[in-house]
Amino acid sequence: MAEAIVRVDGGSNIGMGHVQRCLALGSKLKKNGAEVLFICQKDEAIRKKIEQEGFEVVALRNNIELKEDLRDTMNTIKNHAADIVITDSYALDGRYLAEVKKLVPLLISIDDLANTSFPSDIVINQNLHAKDLNYRSSTGKTKFLLGPEYALLREEFSNLSKRRVNEKVENILITLGGADPLNLTPEILIISGKISRDFNITVIMGLFFENKSEIKKASRRIGKKVEFIYDSHEMSKIMFASDLAITGGGTTLYELAASGTPAISFCLAENQRKNVQGLNDYGTLINPGWGTEIDGVELREKVTKLIDDFSSRARMSRLGRELVDGRGIERISKIIETYGDGR
Repeated sequence: MAEAIVRVDGGSNIGMGHVQRCLALGSKLKKNGAEVLFICQKDEAIRKKIEQEGFEVVALRNNIELKEDLRDTMNTIKNHAADIVITDSYALDGRYLAEVKKLVPLLISIDDLANTSFPSDIVINQNLHAKDLNYRSSTGKTKFLLGPEYALLREEFSNLSKRRVNEKVENILITLGGADPLNLTPEILIISGKISRDFNITVIMGLFFENKSEIKKASRRIGKKVEFIYDSHEMSKIMFASDLAITGGGTTLYELAASGTPAISFCLAENQRKNVQGLNDYGTLINPGWGTEIDGVELREKVTKLIDDFSSRARMSRLGRELVDGRGIERISKIIETYGDGR
């Protein structure tokens, strides 16, 4: 039985995207018989989330120096005789990865930036623009899995039924990820409330939402029914029940595409810019700009126009499902199997 260790970071500043995609891959490895252990910086909410998914967690000290991080991670790898290590953290550089690679037969790095030369055996970048980045291998042996066909989505997105696009928009989903540091959800609710169309709203509140009271206060000021869902484990069902979504620019965009849910997406961080713009150009979403520069009138006009334009929503839905079939984890798993368990 293979032993796999996942070194990942998440939290109120980073969000949940890295953790969610590692949980998706970790769950697949576990289903295939591997023992999977997570290593991450100490955060009670992250620990609970990972443990709820059935995994053991080793917590590193918060704000740990990279040298100490490497030492502690390597000790854990040795103690567990790991065969596979998966990394997903912007804090880890090429030297860190090279030291880890010395200890394991198979090193897998999940990446978005291509800002180092990789000693890893496999590098995964699920983003639409991934093939345009300057990926380099320090060994000449790295297998690069690039693009949405390798989207790291949970199994619930792998076998979705045919999507029916409603002519009338009945429900709009607002989902900004694991945290809302810019306090955008109340603003989006108020703007949505000014749209003179009849629809309900579903708001997803992530683990690190610190503005729940403000969101609920805003919901009471608008003349629409608002449902709140907290850190759901059934996002595919929620997305299927939504006629369009207002969202941030993280992994959620690929979940929305896989479920065929048209989206209006804001850039919430620089590392989302190419992702959001690429999917805007492809046609699965509309990007009104940065979350820090929301224009209430413009957003209201764009949402209203999309509500009234059934053919555009149908086209966005079709393009999303053609781009992301939800079987990325399955493809990655088969490639990992070709390496054996490393022993």
